[in-house]
Amino acid sequence: MLADYTFFLNMIGPNGTFGYDQINVSCADHALGNSSTGNGGGTATDCNLANANSTYTNGLLSNSVAQNSWKPHWFLPNFDPNMNGTYTFALSAFGSGGQELAKTEINVLVGNTTQVPEPTSLVLLALGLLGLRARKA
Repeated sequence: MLADYTFFLNMIGPNGTFGYDQINVSCADHALGNSSTGNGGGTATDCNLANANSTYTNGLLSNSVAQNSWKPHWFLPNFDPNMNGTYTFALSAFGSGGQELAKTEINVLVGNTTQVPEPTSLVLLALGLLGLRARKA
């Protein structure tokens, strides 16, 4: 269940670094469900209701899937999405002992930014060039 884990969303960019646990908060409007919940079929918590905190907490105890959308400028008042640079967004899941169980990340390039290829890409490029050379010979 969601309550068994800690989820951390992290953003690193030219505007600074920002991160927080987006699930284990007092209340959030995430759509909660499980592996059989259809697209758009989750249960959302209205944080304006009197019993919203307990409803949300109970939802974390009984659901295994959460869905929501997020934009940096909703939480970072000085965030400028048009500033040139590389923005790294990472979502990590941690177990009860604090060990990282899973992580996914993406780099978003904005404006005039050069990205250095990773070593694996360079090896594949070299193999491709050697293959072309062998074919030409």
